[in-house]
Amino acid sequence: MFLLVVNAPASGPTVDPGPAEGSTGVVNFNYRGQQVSYTTVRAGDGKIWLQQNLGSPQVAMAVWDEASFGDYFQWGRWDDGHQVRTSSTIPGGPSLLNPSNISSGNPNWIGGATTGTWWWGTGGLSTDTWSGSSATSTNGKDPCVALGAGWRSPTAADWQNLKNYDDLDGALAAYMSNLKLPAGGFRDAGGWVYGGGESYYWSATASGSNAIGVFISDNTYLASLEPSYRAAGFNCRCLKD
Repeated sequence: MFLLVVNAPASGPTVDPGPAEGSTGVVNFNYRGQQVSYTTVRAGDGKIWLQQNLGSPQVAMAVWDEASFGDYFQWGRWDDGHQVRTSSTIPGGPSLLNPSNISSGNPNWIGGATTGTWWWGTGGLSTDTWSGSSATSTNGKDPCVALGAGWRSPTAADWQNLKNYDDLDGALAAYMSNLKLPAGGFRDAGGWVYGGGESYYWSATASGSNAIGVFISDNTYLASLEPSYRAAGFNCRCLKD
């Protein structure tokens, strides 16, 4: 007889991981209108990261653990409901092109048939940011600030530094790393796409009208940082300074 092991969610008071690589802790915060507890981990780079994707109730139990995939954010957007995998899609346009247009939030996925109707599809600059809790025409609210003081979305440099210490090359390696990264695919205007061995994670770094995402695939056994449309929906991890 086989015993089904269920991954118990994090619980207990907020406490940082110890100084040893791989040690874990707990962070409590408000997400999607309710109090949640997430597992944190001391990664190989010495920093504290979430060990769960935002929107996931648990640490991944396998590369393909769908329960751990979590939510899919468009770059520069925050916890307003759009990131839920089943959220409705609406067309973008001149009134929905940057965070200042939705400063009070918008629960819909903003898509479109052409660049001009994508979320932040035109006018984006490499100097744009995704930080803090105020939305402007050049800055999106960072969903990671909800976790508390010191928490933020990782930059491209943070991901690159992590790659230098934790083996993320390939979906299986990324799952076996300290971060337990599952291969959750991505979302676009056509809906959620499960790559069956592909991971997509946002950085907070802009790249011209695009933004830098981390692409991990078992087809290439690489983890590469590449520019992607801001309208794409990638998973998010958070980092604590």
